[in-house]
Amino acid sequence: MSKLGRPTLTPNDWHVAKIFIQLLKVFYDSTVTLSGVYYPTSSLIIHHIVEMSELLNNYKEDEILGPAIVAMETKFEKYWYEIPFLYALGVIIDPRVKLSGLETLLDYLRENLSVDYSAQVTDIRTKLFDVFSTYERRYGGVDVQLKQIIARCV
Repeated sequence: MSKLGRPTLTPNDWHVAKIFIQLLKVFYDSTVTLSGVYYPTSSLIIHHIVEMSELLNNYKEDEILGPAIVAMETKFEKYWYEIPFLYALGVIIDPRVKLSGLETLLDYLRENLSVDYSAQVTDIRTKLFDVFSTYERRYGGVDVQLKQIIARCV
C-alpha cells in the first residue's frame, strides 16, 4: 500500500507488465541469437520474424495494450512485408528446413500479418532454380548431383 492507502500497482499495471516482459524477452532472445558470431544465423532470421509476429498477433486484441501493439505490428509489417531473398535462401539451404519449411514459415507469417506471400514464394522458387540452372550450365558434368540437390531442396 502506498501512503494514500491504495495499492501502488493495480491488476491492470501487472497485466501490462507481464505482456511487456514477454515482448522484451522475445526481442532480446532474437537480438542475442541473431548477433551470434560463432554459428550461422542466416537460417534463423525468418524463424524469429515468425515468433515476433505471433506474439504481436496474440496481443493486438488486448484492451489495454492493443492500440500500442497494433502500432508496433504496423511498423513490423513495413519491414517484413517482403522477405529478402537472402533470408529465404538461408532458410532453404538449412537441411532441417528446406523450401517446404520456408513455405510453412511464410504460411505462419501470412496468418499472423494477413499478408499473402504466395507470389514471393513463387519468385523465391524461380530465383532458386535460376541459381541451380546457372550452376548446371557452368559445371554440366555434375548433372546427377545437381538433380539430387534440387530434389532434396523441394
